[in-house]
Amino acid sequence: MMSELARHGFGLLFLTTSLLFPQEAENGRGFFTLRSQSPVQQLRVGIQHHPPWTLAEGQGAFHIQHTWKNMWLYKTSSFLIDGEIHETVFRGAYGFTPRFELSTEVPVRFLTGGHLDALIEGFHDTFGYVQAGRDKYLRNQFAVQIYDSVSGTSFSLDDSEIGWQLGNIILSASYDLIQDKNPRVASAISGNLKLPTASTRHLFGSQSFDFGLSLGLGYTLSPMHIYYNGGIIYYGDSDILGIELRQWHFSTLIGFEYRKPDANYSWILQGLVESGVAKDYEEFTKRTSELVLGYKYYHKSGWVFGVGILENIFYYDNSPDVALHLELTRFFNLKEKN
Repeated sequence: MMSELARHGFGLLFLTTSLLFPQEAENGRGFFTLRSQSPVQQLRVGIQHHPPWTLAEGQGAFHIQHTWKNMWLYKTSSFLIDGEIHETVFRGAYGFTPRFELSTEVPVRFLTGGHLDALIEGFHDTFGYVQAGRDKYLRNQFAVQIYDSVSGTSFSLDDSEIGWQLGNIILSASYDLIQDKNPRVASAISGNLKLPTASTRHLFGSQSFDFGLSLGLGYTLSPMHIYYNGGIIYYGDSDILGIELRQWHFSTLIGFEYRKPDANYSWILQGLVESGVAKDYEEFTKRTSELVLGYKYYHKSGWVFGVGILENIFYYDNSPDVALHLELTRFFNLKEKN
């Protein structure tokens, strides 16, 4: 009932505001195109939410982002995920028509025990948060232990796995549903295809081709820009690490961008909610929620710099303890002007 009311309320909001404010407004610059950083969701590739517009015809973009995340997930005699991941993503995109865009991305990861455990434990002690078992294990270790009491199977990784690895390559196509200059309402639909290029002997391996589809909506009430994205993924894998998985997965992103007209910077707050990964396995069955606060700076030459921080103050159980996100984008025109 509540979900039905939310959907109808959101639709009514868009209709009402479009009628009340039909004049043109300056576009926002978009949220952070950042997948889920939850240690649970990292077992598979999450959907890539796309801003509610596409690149102009002949326009290209090269994007590089780096996310440094600390992971801790623990339950006695069931599972342990402890470590840090440095993930660098290279993404290229091109607008083939005024409405159609193709992109590809290649992720590279570095698994490590990290350096943040002492800082995080000190933060928890200072503000009265529980350690959730952190203080029972060595600091700055990399360890993954999964145990299924029903089947009796177990899986483990240790410090011998520390090092670089290639992730899963993603191919994407996006179509702009509202082609207009400077629209107050924007919308785009995107499709993702994941190629199983990651090594299967590592934690983030996969044996399947996965497909995702998402719809993005944007509304401008200057200086505020509001984003809502919903997506669904079908995963070919039915189990991983001995855990039976849900093959249909749902994802929702809500974002707010504060950007004054003609300003060269913006502030962004966004939340990402993902459905559970497993059919019936502890925290892996529960949905995950993540909150990101960030800042973007736009240079007139076409460079965009972004920085964001993700914390689990509100959602502790299965989100990353902390993650730092940096990104750099270069926009350029490849089509000759008449």
